Amino acid sequence: VADLADRFPDIHLDVVGSGDWMSNIVEHVEKRNVSDRVTLHGHVDLNTKHYLLSQAAVMAMPSLKEGWGLTILEAGYHAVPSVAFRHAGGTQESIQDGHTGILCDTTEEFTHGIAALLDSREQRAKMGAAARVFALRFDWERTGTELTELLEQQTQF
Repeated sequence: VADLADRFPDIHLDVVGSGDWMSNIVEHVEKRNVSDRVTLHGHVDLNTKHYLLSQAAVMAMPSLKEGWGLTILEAGYHAVPSVAFRHAGGTQESIQDGHTGILCDTTEEFTHGIAALLDSREQRAKMGAAARVFALRFDWERTGTELTELLEQQTQF
């Protein structure tokens, strides 16, 4: 946010969640003098999380280690493309690089990826639409049905 504030005067970051890094985030926000541009929500209920995602232009996943990336798919459900680090792990499974979002290798690429999406409403809409199609492929009922079918096939051998 601090690096992009001059270029995007209305930029605002909503940080959702809490954990061991929260004190570091608070310190960093204060150090970079962007307290007026960052809202630290902490833990929120499901409705609030989906409201915030639905209002986002881009979902930034700065984690250096991430599981499958459920939040990325939740953002995709709202047609919001994501930017994340490739080496974080599960981000490679939840983002189709260049199609539903952007995978980055460095902090500079991460910032540039966010800026590129903020710069181009057309690219954001295109990736957001693809992210929604991708996210809608995942649901518990379909997953359960496919798992049941797989197990039934295996027991027939």
